Amino acid sequence: MIATMSLVSIGLTTGIAAAPAHAANGCPLGYVCIYSPEGWDRNSPENVYYRYDLYPLYNQYGDHVIFNNQTGGARVSLCERNDYCSFGTNKTTPFHYNLTPFNYIWVSSV
Repeated sequence: MIATMSLVSIGLTTGIAAAPAHAANGCPLGYVCIYSPEGWDRNSPENVYYRYDLYPLYNQYGDHVIFNNQTGGARVSLCERNDYCSFGTNKTTPFHYNLTPFNYIWVSSV
């Protein structure tokens, strides 16, 4: 009984300690998030994307912060058209990008 309690305690402690690493600046682990510059400072993304798919961007103009909080080397691309993406990265640190020329964001595994 004591051994079981110790294992449970270790599991809970490990889970609690790891929890803060899952979300960063309001972007859950496994997601791509777009922020206005002010939204980044407030931990408040404007848009969040989870599934591998092509998504239209609505009313996204000027400089924004893009955060790829996906795991396993997943990629985020910015696309002018649904069949042409001129920028793509698997970078997992937040970066600023002017979204004015882009109409789509593509979340993919490659």
